[in-house]
Amino acid sequence: MNTTLRKEIIWFAICLILILLVYYFNIGSLNIFAESFLDINVHDTYFVVPSFQFLILLTLFVFFDVYLIRSFFYRFKNVIVNYISLTINLFMIVALSYLISFVFSNAVFDSTTIYPPLSADNVVTNENIFGRFFYVPVVLQVCLVSIQTILAFKTGVLIQNKKYESSLHK
Repeated sequence: MNTTLRKEIIWFAICLILILLVYYFNIGSLNIFAESFLDINVHDTYFVVPSFQFLILLTLFVFFDVYLIRSFFYRFKNVIVNYISLTINLFMIVALSYLISFVFSNAVFDSTTIYPPLSADNVVTNENIFGRFFYVPVVLQVCLVSIQTILAFKTGVLIQNKKYESSLHK
């Protein structure tokens, strides 16, 4: 087996073990509080979030951080690390899209409304926390897409250079 592939399998396994330990001791069944879900109160409606969704998000964040740092450390010269980074970054973009749609559906922005009788007063609505928080995930989404573009470009250049080098040696 290739040494770089063996090293990536070890990194992947260490990340999974770390994620599962953090999950089971903080959120899962080995938690001191033994809560398997989280209640979120939004507009007098309770959303129950299963702990499995926290495991998915924790996995995405850990893998994204580890493999983004490794991609920068290798200066985008390791194809396997770049492929894993591209895949995890794509999943992060999808997860952030769901977060943006949730925040936007609950956001109330500053606005003024004039109701049909023109003699009525203006109704001013003040924005809520979701209206203030809306632009943060949008900026993060733009950053993730730019990182994805850079990773894809560097990986493509690396693969094309390897194909060119292998054609020279034939």
